Amino acid sequence: MTGAMSRRKGNQAEVAAYHRAYRVKNKEGLAAQKRKYEASHKAPPEIGVRRAQRQRARKLGNGVFDVTTKEMERMRNSPCVYCGAIGNIHIDHVVPVSKGGSHSIGNLQPLCQRCNQSKSANFYSVFKYRKAGLL
Repeated sequence: MTGAMSRRKGNQAEVAAYHRAYRVKNKEGLAAQKRKYEASHKAPPEIGVRRAQRQRARKLGNGVFDVTTKEMERMRNSPCVYCGAIGNIHIDHVVPVSKGGSHSIGNLQPLCQRCNQSKSANFYSVFKYRKAGLL
């Protein structure tokens, strides 16, 4: 262990008190630094969604194909394929990733929030029969 590490280890309470006092004394400066950092490192929200979808498909071994931002934007501006609603569009997997579907442009469809939530992780046929009251 180096000298500085052993000094900190023996005086943990004093070091913690120093850091607390520093944060209180320099509150505005630290907040400004944080805002500046977050503004320069902010990614569009769809980046996180796309990353999560790819990661989930990769984890399940279903196959991951790059879906471009342009394709995603085109789908978000399309009407719901089930009810034709416009606005508040979600991107849904035709064959759910949890049931072996891949994350690719051929397996994605635009759905309104209501249809997407009622479809859940079901196949289209199950969703259609439930909506018709047959299941």
